[in-house]
Amino acid sequence: MTSKIKWYLIPGIIILAVVIYYISRSVAAVNNTVKSFDSAYFASRTQKESDTIDACAIPGYVDKLRKRAYLNAQTKMAASDSVGVCLNMRDSVILLKIKGVEVRRMKIRASVISPFFKRANQEALYSALSTPLVVTSMDATLRKDPLKVKVAPKDTLEYLATVDKPDTTDFEAVFFKLETDKNIQLFFAQAEDTIKTDRRAHFYFDLNDRLDHAKADLRAISSFRTPDYTPFIKIWVPKADAKIIFYAIPRDGMISLTL
Repeated sequence: MTSKIKWYLIPGIIILAVVIYYISRSVAAVNNTVKSFDSAYFASRTQKESDTIDACAIPGYVDKLRKRAYLNAQTKMAASDSVGVCLNMRDSVILLKIKGVEVRRMKIRASVISPFFKRANQEALYSALSTPLVVTSMDATLRKDPLKVKVAPKDTLEYLATVDKPDTTDFEAVFFKLETDKNIQLFFAQAEDTIKTDRRAHFYFDLNDRLDHAKADLRAISSFRTPDYTPFIKIWVPKADAKIIFYAIPRDGMISLTL
């Protein structure tokens, strides 16, 4: 009986040790990313005597940095002819803009923001966010077909003929991930989760992403290295809005972000 307990106890201790080590390395990954990010920012600056003062501790200073960075990013985004996305996580709002003109406003239902953004030096963070994020790759549960141009009906009869036409793409679950040039991942997901196919699509999309990260982490940990960490933001919006964002933003589109 004692030998059986030992055989159960030994594997349990090994598994527990592996889990604790994995968690500790994962926490260290966030800290290392923050440290590298801050160090790169301060190394790029010319040192001044005033740098010994923690300006971020001054009341209102970070708010000014945030507003200025968001405005600068939008100004640079407006120079493009493509649709730009403004993510205002502070007000839980997403704006679609063309040449600086707002064409669509959407409300964020829920969100999860990486701890990186709070731990990073705020001056360094908003210096990076003073230019738009540029999309470098997309992964989605639906195909990115070109936008369809609809011709306005000539008369009432033509209009009535199109009223009852169902949206044949509505069955597609809308979950997608955007990689950006600033090493920030953006996840967009439909808030509705009532249809079985939507739940299944969400499960597999999330599972595949977690498996990719787990494989990379295990390779690093098995080599006694700290895993890489990518800051992320996960956003849930109504399905119709998620689909509009996905089809509207170009493959190399720009995103202005404020937190």
